[in-house]
Amino acid sequence: MTQYIILNHGHELLSGFENLYWGFIDSMGLHRKDTGKREYRDIHNRLMAKYAEGMSDGYPTRCDHAIHIQILTLPPNPVPVWWYMVVLVLSLACGVVAISVWDKNTNPAIAFFGLGICVLFVIPVGIIYAVTGIEITLNVFAELFGGYWYEGDALSMNFLKTYGYVTCSHALQFASDLKLAHYVKIPPRQTFSAQMVATLVSTFICTLILQYQLTIPNVCTKDAPFNMFCPSVKTFFMASILWGTIGPRKIFGADGQYRFLHLGWAVGIIVPLLFWGAKRLFPSQKWLRMASPILMFHAPSMMVPYNFSYLIPSLYIGYASWVWIRRRYLAFWSRYNYITSAALSAGVALSSVVIFFALALHQPTLDWVGNRTYGCENTACVRLKIAKGSTFGPTEFH
Repeated sequence: MTQYIILNHGHELLSGFENLYWGFIDSMGLHRKDTGKREYRDIHNRLMAKYAEGMSDGYPTRCDHAIHIQILTLPPNPVPVWWYMVVLVLSLACGVVAISVWDKNTNPAIAFFGLGICVLFVIPVGIIYAVTGIEITLNVFAELFGGYWYEGDALSMNFLKTYGYVTCSHALQFASDLKLAHYVKIPPRQTFSAQMVATLVSTFICTLILQYQLTIPNVCTKDAPFNMFCPSVKTFFMASILWGTIGPRKIFGADGQYRFLHLGWAVGIIVPLLFWGAKRLFPSQKWLRMASPILMFHAPSMMVPYNFSYLIPSLYIGYASWVWIRRRYLAFWSRYNYITSAALSAGVALSSVVIFFALALHQPTLDWVGNRTYGCENTACVRLKIAKGSTFGPTEFH
């Protein structure tokens, strides 16, 4: 991933870390030099600069023609960086206190290690997310690093995974919201306030929902009511066993059964070089310019733990929206595409709440294909059977 970013988006990567550095400089109240050279001045920045809160300190605020032009060419400074720093410090403090007070047999420094992983990778991952729409999560990397660092300790590995992977994922979600608000010209400080309030409220709501789910009899088993089979939770649990309790050294080490999977590192280095070289040799090939190894390698990973039937409907909707409608009705598409997408997502969330409390909670008998067919979610789809008394892989690890 890092090599792909350096080869194809080296300028954006350097600019991102540079802006991150100057953001810290601003938060400490130090003077920044050559501000205009380090900020983008596209049409969106110029329009957002019209908000009074977007004016940097010391800039004129009169509205005569000359100064108006000057203001529109200045980069906006809508939300002080120290606001985000306060949120970061408070959140980190809560995490450290929680790990320290409750007996978790985990070093509180694990929160700082996880945060360091996020700071290092959030910009490269964010660039890929912005260009391809794919979030290359740090899930496996955090598991690998945590498994080696805290070998045999699944709980510590999960903490590092949470602070390293989940923090980066949430940072991208926040940045995505800010990006959308930037494009539709919502006042930046209102956007920041909405994010903070929503995060605080959802913290309590999600905790209450989780506590309720744990009281459901046989939850996450084949006998669970409401079809709560928890395929993603089972995947997370198995990862904690494989990467935490057993550890990557015993699985992928010199004597591990899957040590040959380390060849994937070589594939990850060679393939981006081949794509980059081909684009340089054949710059006129349009299909080659659009080809991306990130898309090729990421698509199969979306099949776990769900099957193909969960993904194929989105292909039809995406093609209809982004190809057929966009080509024929561009003005209509520009006005209603994202609103419709948000409405569909909100409709799914609201309908699931209504269906659960109106139907599933009372456990009615509804016999239809959606209740009879679960694919490989609840029942293992076995292709080859193992003979009685034999095992797949080693029977024990030394």
